[in-house]
Amino acid sequence: MSEQDRYLNDIASLLTHLAPGCWELADFNYRAVGTSYEKCVIGGGLAHPRELRKHNDATPAWMNDTEALLPRSGVYPIVRELRSRMYEEGDGTWLEMNLKVHCRPGRTSLPDGDTPLWEVRYQGVEEITWTDEIPPSPAAQELQMFPQEPHRIPEWMSRLAAVQEPADLFDATEFLRSPQAESELAAALPAGLETLFSAARDRLLGILPQESAGRFLIGRLADGCWSVLHAAPAWLAVRMEDGACVEKHAYADPAAAVAFAVGAVLAEAGAEVNSSVLRGAGALITVTDRKNHISAWTLPGSDKNGSRQYRASLSAERPQGAAARGRQYFSLSPLHNRPGGYFVVQPGAVPAQGDFVSTHQIFEWFVGASLSKPTAPRPGPGPDDAGEPPSQVVLEVGTELDAYDWPTTTILAIIGTPFERRHPTGYPEDHPYYVFRVQRPLRATPIVMESRTVYRPGERGPKRLPDERGQIYGLERSIMHFVETGDLVRISGPGGDPVPQSDDYWDLEE
Repeated sequence: MSEQDRYLNDIASLLTHLAPGCWELADFNYRAVGTSYEKCVIGGGLAHPRELRKHNDATPAWMNDTEALLPRSGVYPIVRELRSRMYEEGDGTWLEMNLKVHCRPGRTSLPDGDTPLWEVRYQGVEEITWTDEIPPSPAAQELQMFPQEPHRIPEWMSRLAAVQEPADLFDATEFLRSPQAESELAAALPAGLETLFSAARDRLLGILPQESAGRFLIGRLADGCWSVLHAAPAWLAVRMEDGACVEKHAYADPAAAVAFAVGAVLAEAGAEVNSSVLRGAGALITVTDRKNHISAWTLPGSDKNGSRQYRASLSAERPQGAAARGRQYFSLSPLHNRPGGYFVVQPGAVPAQGDFVSTHQIFEWFVGASLSKPTAPRPGPGPDDAGEPPSQVVLEVGTELDAYDWPTTTILAIIGTPFERRHPTGYPEDHPYYVFRVQRPLRATPIVMESRTVYRPGERGPKRLPDERGQIYGLERSIMHFVETGDLVRISGPGGDPVPQSDDYWDLEE
């Protein structure tokens, strides 16, 4: 048995003991970046009450109790150690693991010494689909913990690490010698955010007295205050206490830095968290049925702040150290299905088990929802007088391209473009392969090479995309259309001769 399998056996065994009675499948999804980003969700379900061994998709919520037990179960230290031991020098390690644990036939528990049934797959830095959830700090931590060759670091990770770097290098003593003028910071704001700072102050003054609202600063530092500073490409939210910087957070978006700082000022001032604030923060919504005289507060849709926080915190370890400094918490789940009407939350210490949210987070959402958003830049003119769209190119006569797909599609690639970068599933031998030569100048649109590797049966991963990128093009009509018009000709292979027309010219029945 490999070392990796021993770790997975330990994780699977713990999950079997945490699962509810009559469980059938535990689908353990774990995500981690650095040390400060870690999320886990358990799906699966229970055995069907009438047809044992038939998975009941209607019961995944029963796994919520299992998720709530994870922080004290011992699972996380094992998963972290596994992730660390699977690091490959210069290549990093995986960021996501999907472990499916199955109940053995006829059993709903694990006898002593027995081995659970499981299957696993890992996703690496080029395979994950949730990069928009990752803050700058975890990305920088990941590169420090698991260094990668520069050419292997994906663009999204490099960009986030670059935003975090000014925070890591920030020296409060040096900054105090040369504070920033608010007018200079205002001039650096993106279009659409010209009133960001004044809007934030107005929001504070609508809730707090002048003295407390004055703890929000722009471009300068002071004890007991939260400051927003600019250190390109980052905007920093910084907290000073006793002459030292005790917290610093980096953002690419100045509005996000302002929302964090203003939210912290409100939370530290003990501002009231009431039902109106919770609704404005996207943590709760009201559901009304006038016909049946029903009005209730509920968690919003799964893509909204309240529900996302509930799922993320349910299985999370409790905040400690700087992450919990001076913060107060409460649970969202008791507010779900609460009778409608005004109410006030009484926050306190972080709950020992179950979901939680800080008042700081609530106010950060509340303030962020009211701030302006940057104006999207307008597209510029075309590159030439003919007004040709800048996204299009002309493929010259003699250019050879290929396709791992039916000629009824519109996608062609430069010969040598790695198979893994073309959006297909499976292996090259699973797809028909064609090579073409351009006979007349052909207009095409370059496609950004952001495809990710795909799951292949029998492979655990994580997998890396090849260093070679190649180039994919999208045509205005199908490949077959341009062959029929004579703009393209099918050839026997790279540098080969034209393939004569015949009844099996395309072999579409293969």
